[in-house]
This record gives sequence, structure tokens and C-alpha cells, in this order.
Amino acid sequence: MPILLSRPTALVFGFLTLLLAAPTMAQPNFTKTFSPDDIGPGSTTRLIFTITSTIGIPTTDLAFTDALPAGVTIGDPARAASTCGGTLTAPAGGSSITFADGQVAAGATCTISVDVTSSTVGTAINTSSMLTSSDVTAGPATANLEVTTDQPGFSKSFSPSTVPLGSRSTLTFTIDSTTTTILVGSMAFTDVLSTGLEVADPSNASTTCTDGVVGATPGSQTISLSGPFPGASSVAAGATCTVTVDVVASGVGLLENVSSNLTGSRLGPPFGIFTSGFATATIDVTRGSVSLVKEFVDDPVVAGDTTTLRFTLTNFDRLEAATGIAFTDDLGATLTGLVATGLPQSNVCGAGSQISGTGVLSFTGGSLPAEGSCSFDVTLQVPAAAASGGYPNVTSSVTATVGGSPTTNPGGSDTLFVSSAPTLTKTFLTDPVGGGSTVTVEFTLTSNSATATTTDITFQDNLSLFLSGATATSLPGANFCGTGSLAFATPVSGDSVLTIQGANLGAGGSCTFSIDLSIPVGTPPGTYLNQTTDVQSLVGGVAQPGSSASDTLTVVPAPRLTKDFTDDPVDPGDTVTLEFTLSLDESAPANATNIAFTDNLAATLTGLAAVGLPLNNVCGAGSQISGTTNLSFTGGTLAPGDSCTFSITAQVPATAVPGEYLNSTSNVMADVSGISTIGSAASSTLQIAGITFTKSFTDDPVVPGATATLEFTIENTSTTDATNIVFTDNLGGALSGLVSSSGTVNDPCGAGSSISGTNFLIFLSGSLTAGTSCTFSVTLQTPAGAADGDYLNVTSNLTATFGAATIALPPAADSLTISDDLIVLEKEFL
Repeated sequence: MPILLSRPTALVFGFLTLLLAAPTMAQPNFTKTFSPDDIGPGSTTRLIFTITSTIGIPTTDLAFTDALPAGVTIGDPARAASTCGGTLTAPAGGSSITFADGQVAAGATCTISVDVTSSTVGTAINTSSMLTSSDVTAGPATANLEVTTDQPGFSKSFSPSTVPLGSRSTLTFTIDSTTTTILVGSMAFTDVLSTGLEVADPSNASTTCTDGVVGATPGSQTISLSGPFPGASSVAAGATCTVTVDVVASGVGLLENVSSNLTGSRLGPPFGIFTSGFATATIDVTRGSVSLVKEFVDDPVVAGDTTTLRFTLTNFDRLEAATGIAFTDDLGATLTGLVATGLPQSNVCGAGSQISGTGVLSFTGGSLPAEGSCSFDVTLQVPAAAASGGYPNVTSSVTATVGGSPTTNPGGSDTLFVSSAPTLTKTFLTDPVGGGSTVTVEFTLTSNSATATTTDITFQDNLSLFLSGATATSLPGANFCGTGSLAFATPVSGDSVLTIQGANLGAGGSCTFSIDLSIPVGTPPGTYLNQTTDVQSLVGGVAQPGSSASDTLTVVPAPRLTKDFTDDPVDPGDTVTLEFTLSLDESAPANATNIAFTDNLAATLTGLAAVGLPLNNVCGAGSQISGTTNLSFTGGTLAPGDSCTFSITAQVPATAVPGEYLNSTSNVMADVSGISTIGSAASSTLQIAGITFTKSFTDDPVVPGATATLEFTIENTSTTDATNIVFTDNLGGALSGLVSSSGTVNDPCGAGSSISGTNFLIFLSGSLTAGTSCTFSVTLQTPAGAADGDYLNVTSNLTATFGAATIALPPAADSLTISDDLIVLEKEFL
């Protein structure tokens, strides 16, 4: 007996039935990971949540909470970031991460990332809440973080952590191996300073890690620790070592600094490499409306010498001038006996301004326009009795009137380094040079102590930063600068770095040594600065900061060669044109002469040979290209900024198999200003087709609204079978409304081939045996409203496979003519 329902009940029942019958929405994928997932105590890792949409519409209202396990806290800085939009809450030092109102596009992936740290040894199992969204819930997401004692912890800090603009702060990296029971070595990391920070000059770089070498070139933004030989850069079990480098703030605000992961090797059970996590820190850089930056521009200085103190004042107000700028600088409070010479100086920063004094400097009467700046130098005499060390020098506050209102601004500061560290100089013995040459760079270390021995002299020279591709080809032997001195060229974070370590000098002594560098072929012309890191050393057993050394190298340009097969693809047995172009950069100091290169055609394709050679005077009087299977170009001449182009004809062998053949020349040799220079080789790919492709409208002109026949012909002219023949034809691109009425045509050019589509034709899976062809057509319907005219219809490139090679033919084209002036003849038998 049927069950009778009232109308309202039936409506509710039907609605419930629809709900039950509705398809289940797919859950988004919700995962998380720690990167790295195994760290040393106190190191930092990145916690990354990944959300992937699995449906065809956007997912919104994404939300979750993650309560971190005991001992795991959010890093400082947290560096919280989301590519899912929304609101991410992750307070530095906190223990909970929340995310709300996020979204992810249909089928897309987004991430939420937060730095976390832990000093609690063991496995921390981290499980989030469910991920809720506009669709359905997903998750929870789970990941484990291992904090282990078989690798050191890694952290860093700025001191001071708040500085005025232009002031110096010491960045200290701490590698803490107090929980390990084994020696760890080969430790390395790289720290690319954030925008607004750079390595100070001098860097005052040092490390207590055994045999570790600090890379910190003044003015750069990269700090590194490395070991020049296996096992170096080590720290003993239960110990701690540090890396310290002074940095200078050139930007304003809270600057976040993040290192790479600390890597190394365990030199005892359990042996193996480790990735111990990374280190983070922040520095807050402040400034007033009028900023004072000061710098000792040429220290460290030897006691008794002079040094230059540079002051730079800047008015940051965009609208108002600053007047009455004043400050003082007590030199005697920095170092007893430190005095200025050559003062007073007038009008150094605006009319009426003055810097005066000897032991106490007084600057008065300064003026700057809106957003204006000025710099002036003062020469200081360092007392002969000054002990080695760093002497912080801080001015008074800077007072000024800006827009009629008095202001008080932070003073400027820098540290004067008095040192007896050795002096390092470097010189390129041959300058300028050409690309592809070898240049000798000479280094000289000179002791600045008349009484003490200088030991453990160390510095680095990043050759890749100097000139990409430059390498050391010869190094001095052991003990070249005292017993124990060594020279290494090793990779550091992908760069080729020269390290000098363990050099030593007797009191007042010096040593000179040379290293050969290979300049890469094709090096762009220019002047390249090569600067070492600061010298680190012990003078009388006491660490002393040293200076860097630098020199510039000028590289003259070599001619640039390009080449192109201008009329390929060609069939086997055809000829092909090979075009060469030589050019010389306008910066060249003189003409390039004796330009020469070779081109081995036979190495490209056996039987490929030039015809019609030699050709004379193709690139300057007396130049020539000659040969058959091995071309030789000689005697070329080019003026700065000029170029020349010449072509040869090559015969393709009739037996050539269709495919792509890479043809490369030798390097280009030339002389510029009597300097031999080598330019890079040139390459081009020769395409041998063995196949032709044409199309034709066979019955046009046609009247608007009539049909037309489009015929394609593909011919395999080679001795090799062609497969996987493919092309497309956009009919609508020729004439809007032009469509195919043929539907899918099967097997038009080989079994399994097809051409299909309406306004966009697709031809797939064609095949032709050697020496065969195919012709096929489709019927097109022209739009009734088409205007009279010729409509060019162009296919895509046709691609075909011959054995392992795939070649591409140029598009085929023809025009469809439409005219409504055609005469239609009709007849009838009565």
C-alpha cells in the first residue's frame, strides 16, 4: 500500500533526498613539515603548512590552530608568511599558531610558514587542529621535529640590537656543541645580510672554531664560515665556538637576518654529515629627522699614524630645511691623546658652518635643504703610545631647527681600530688582459710590529665575486710564507674561494707570493674589482683586526661571433646557407686584428661540405674563409662598435637522416691593442627535414555561406620513416565563423592518424614510410555574412619524429578567397 504524505512533508522529504544524493565535496589536502626536521638544540627550523585544493572551485574560510609541543616555541623573528591570504597569528616566542579567513584557488596549492626553535632534546610530535573551510574539514596535519645531541645548536645575535643609522653592531654566531659527545668538523654556513646591512670596514671578523675561516669582505652582504680542508672548522665535544663580524646599518627599521643551515660532519660515532638548522636575529635601526653618520675611513691604523674621520649629515625632512645644526665629538674620551689636525674648517656643511677643535671637536652653524646631505673629513693624529684595540667614538646628540621647530637627534658612532696587524697588498702583474688568458696576482704581507712575531695570518679572496668563472690555476707550495702556511682554492656556497691560512711573519718581516688566475673565455669587457676579506692574525699571540686588499683588472673585449643556418629545415641533398656575424664591443680600446676561428662541418654531419670557397675580404681587407668540411676563417679586422656578416653555402649529403645537428665553431681568437683575447664559440642547429608540408584551398573563390575544400599534403622525401606527425590549424584566426563540417577524419595519413575540430583543427599521430606521401582534405563552411576578400590561413609548425630526432617544419599557408560577385550557371533539360 503506498504511503501518502502531506504536501509540506513531501517537500521536506524531497529536499532531504537531494541533500543525501548530492556528491560529497572533496577534502583539501592538508600537510605540514619541518625544514629541516632534525636540528641541534637551540637551532631554528621552518614549519610549513601546505594546503592543496582538490576541487574545481576556490576554497575559502580556511582556518586552523596549531598548539606547538612542549619546548617548541615560535622563533624571534617569527618570519610568519602566508600565500593563502587570511590572517596569520604567530607571536615571536609564543607557543601557538592560528590561521583564519584564508583561501586557495581551484586546484592550486598555498602555504603558511613560521620559524620555530627548540632546545628540548627528543622527538616533538606536532599535530594541528582540523582544517576548516567553506567546503569540508580536513586533517589534522602532523609532523615530527627531532632535536638531537649528536649535532651542535646554532644561533646568533646583534650587539647592540638597536643602533642609530650608520652605526656599527657586532653580529655573533654561536655554535653550541655542549650536548654532543663527539668532535664535529667541516662546519659551514653562509649568511646573506638583509637589505640595509653590510659588512663593516674593517670587518673585525674572527672565529674560535678550530681551523675555521671567516669570509666577510667589507662592503659586501655575505658572511661565511668554511674549512679549507676536510675536518677543519671544528668544535670539540662539550665545547662552544663563535664567529663574530661587525656590520653597519645603512637602512632603517626592524631588519630581519636569516642564515643558511649549519652543515658539518660528525667525526666520531655516529659518523656522517648533519644539517643542524639555521639561525635568526633582528636589529632595530633608528634615525632622527637630521641624521649623523661617522666613519673612520682608513682604519685599522698603526699607532702614531694619522687616520681620516668622515662625518655625513642628512636632513630627512621632505619639505623643510634644517638650520643651526650642531654637535660635539670628544676625541680624548675615545683615546687619550687622539687629536684633530688642520682645523678649523669653514663652510663644510652650508654657508657659515664650521668644524673646530683639537681634543674636542665642535661643529656649529650647519644647514641643509629638505632631503639634503653633506660630508666632510677631519684628519686625526693617533698617539704613538696607543695600545692596539678598538676605541668606540660617539658624538653628542645632534641639535637642529627643522621648519622652525628645534629637534634633538641621535649622535653618530664608529669604532677606531688601532692595530699592528700586517698590511696586505695585491697587484695584478699583467693589466689589461683578454678573455681566455692567465693573469698573475701578487700578494705581499708586511709586519707592522717591530718587536712581535705575527702568526696565524688568514684571509680569503672570493674569485667568483671578482669575476664569474675565474679560477686559480696555480698556488704557492706549502710554507710559502713561514712554516705552516697553506693556500687552498675550494668551493664555498657555490663560489670559488681562495684561502690563505697559517702564514706567519717575523718582527718587521714580509713575504710575497703569487697565484695564477684563469680569466674565462668570452669574459665581457670591463674593469673588475678584486677585494679580499680583512686579514685575521695574532700579533704576539693577541688577535688583531686587519684590513682588506684590493686591485682592479681590466679585461679587453674579444670579438663576438654568432652563426645561423638561415634557410633550414632543408631536405637531404639540398644546399643550406650558413651565416656568420662578427662584432666588436664599442668599449674596445683599439681595432681587433688577426681575428680567426674554425668550424668543423664534418663533426656536425658526415658529408656536410662547403661549396664555392674560399671567399676573400669578407671581414676586413685580407680576411678569408676557406675549406670544405673544415672551415677556417683568418685575418679578420674590426673597429670598435663595428660588425661584419658573411655567408657560406654548404651541401647536405643525400643520405642524411632527418633530425637536428648542432654545429659549433672553435673559440674566436683576436688581438686587441697587442693583447691576445679569446671570445666564446658560436653554435647553431641545422635541421634536416626530409618532409614537406603544403596546404591549398582547392575550389575557391567561393560565395559567402558556401563550402570550401581545404587540402593538406605531407611528403616524406627521406630514406627514414616519419612518425608522430602533428600540426594544428586555427580556422577562426583566418576568418571568424569559418568552421569544419567534416567532423573527425580517421586514418588520413597513416593508421591511427586523425584530423578533428571545428574552428580549430588538430592533426595527430600521422606516419609516413620513407618515400611516401599523403593528401587529405576537410570541408569548410564559410559564414554567410563574410565580406569579400582574401583570408590568409596559416597552420602551426608541423613536427615529425625520425628515429630519435624530432624536427619542426615552418607553417603551411594559403589564402581563402570569398566573393559575392560570382556568376552561377544553371541549366535544365525541358
